Amino acid sequence: MNQRTIRNNPYVRKMIKQINLFFKLNWFVFVCVLSGIIIGYIYWYYWGIYYGTLPLSSVCWVNCTYGGLIGGFLGSLIKE
Repeated sequence: MNQRTIRNNPYVRKMIKQINLFFKLNWFVFVCVLSGIIIGYIYWYYWGIYYGTLPLSSVCWVNCTYGGLIGGFLGSLIKE
């Protein structure tokens, strides 16, 4: 299959329209998730405990994940 055949497929066109609509409706939540990830990294960089027992502060990816989850949750609450 070449690009032209894929682009002219009605199922693919419908899926692309649905994906675009999903991103247009939820752009604010995605921005909040991204800002939460950035804030989680900044928290880990400046205030993180490297060799502690607190799991939130010991590893960078954990802080970024929690930040993204909290950012997405707050963004969805604000959006409503």
